[in-house]
Amino acid sequence: MNVQVKICGLTTPSDLALCHQLGVAWVGLVFHPPSPRALNAGRAAVISAAAPPASQGGPKRVGLFVKPTLATIQAVLDHVQLDVLQLYTSLEQAAMLQQALGREGLGGEVRREVWLSRAIKSKADVPSAMAKGVARWVVEAKPANQAMPGGAGQRFDWGLLSDWRQGGAPGPWMLAGGLNPSNVGRAIAATGAVAVDVSSGVESAPGVKSPALIKAFVEQARQPSTPLGAR
Repeated sequence: MNVQVKICGLTTPSDLALCHQLGVAWVGLVFHPPSPRALNAGRAAVISAAAPPASQGGPKRVGLFVKPTLATIQAVLDHVQLDVLQLYTSLEQAAMLQQALGREGLGGEVRREVWLSRAIKSKADVPSAMAKGVARWVVEAKPANQAMPGGAGQRFDWGLLSDWRQGGAPGPWMLAGGLNPSNVGRAIAATGAVAVDVSSGVESAPGVKSPALIKAFVEQARQPSTPLGAR
């Protein structure tokens, strides 16, 4: 199974250069001030310059925003190109932002995806359909601290995605929350995830990425795995 990897919360150019070297599909840049991984637009532009853009073979840049306004995101886009907007917000706001920012250029030929993060605590939280304007669900644990909706290293019961593992997912999705090099293989086997997202699980300290842990995570995510139900 070809599992794609997203490394989120990059804070240095060397983080991005390593992700590009490893062939990581997506890199995450956080624009949420309470986070220890938070960037301003200028710093994000410096980091992004450490690897080619996605159009030239580099990883896609994902901007993470929490309950953003259109003006907040546009202020970032004025400095750094983002291929994806990963949002912690309402369905309605996500749809509005997709309509406003999903395309650019005179012909509208370049598409910027909107992903919506979904906190999972019970079966009722598992999405059964794709929302308007949302290209991918990012599923992770419900946070204990609402000011920090992601990047806390918390995982949820992967068994809640049993229907998705059997092919019942409503569309593209990504597994996040509490992943690290030691458990990502088990997580993929348990859920059937074809895309995984990690932040604190590859850090030596909050906001400080470990090259060794990034390499180990990517290696383990790409290892062939057997679905748990087939064992």
